[in-house]
Amino acid sequence: MAAIHEGLRLHLGGDRPGARTLFAGLWAEIGDDGDPLHRCALAHYMADVQDDVADELAWDLRALRAADSLTDERAQEHHSSLAVKGFYPSLHLNLGEDYRKLGDLANARAQLALARATLDALGSDDYAAGIRAGLDGLAERLGEPVIRVADPAEFAALREVELDSDKMFPEMEFPPGSVLDEVLNELDASHTVLAAGNPPIGFIVTGPVGDHLHVHQLSVRRDQGRRGVGSALLAAAVDGAEVPVTLTTFTHVPWNAPWYLARGFELFEAAEWGPELRELVAEEKAAGLENLGPRVVLRRFPKISRATGTS
Repeated sequence: MAAIHEGLRLHLGGDRPGARTLFAGLWAEIGDDGDPLHRCALAHYMADVQDDVADELAWDLRALRAADSLTDERAQEHHSSLAVKGFYPSLHLNLGEDYRKLGDLANARAQLALARATLDALGSDDYAAGIRAGLDGLAERLGEPVIRVADPAEFAALREVELDSDKMFPEMEFPPGSVLDEVLNELDASHTVLAAGNPPIGFIVTGPVGDHLHVHQLSVRRDQGRRGVGSALLAAAVDGAEVPVTLTTFTHVPWNAPWYLARGFELFEAAEWGPELRELVAEEKAAGLENLGPRVVLRRFPKISRATGTS
């Protein structure tokens, strides 16, 4: 890794040809079947010193393939904080930019969605903030929705998003009104409403419930599903939380409890609930939500920042 870092030093010092020559020599030594950590790091940095975008894409794809064969155990031999899943947001971001530059917008958008779906692997440090800013920039250049703080003037539009999202459950007759309206009645500076896109195609509302940060509502328009919008909203709202995050959801709907479980949430047993959360669950039960199907409370603990060695 020391030699790879020497090439990085040359690159950052403005000597791209020198860095490219050094990296090429190292790749010849490591080979296509060499140590996956070395291949991933080297290919990642080699991509950054290419003058041709097609060559940059080829190296970024090599970095991705190397990450796919890398284990946490090997990564942690280099640094105990490393986890392979923390590599993927950056790798997909770079590939998205490559495809965008080449005019392949379909693959660029696919890479953006993959990057957003892996954001939960990051913490709340400067590296993570840089990756999120990079994804917002890529989204903007692709005409995809950027995550932002919602303007109170557009809350009516957010209600329409929520009602449209509820139509994914045609067999379920929800109580009248909207969760957004209920939350807005108690909205104060401790609550956050984030929107995706302008006009909005999705939103998330979070606020304190006891000593937890609670996700009151996450909605995405039906015609905008499977684009990573929900993952991006969730990541933007809670990944930097310094307290545990909680939410209530249905167990039998694939994009409810199973979706959150895949993003690091775990079952939160009733014996551990505080009085505020007990009251919230009781209010949902009184509103008739449990009549629509079994519900569960989930919790996710604060993330530990992971340096990934990629950017």
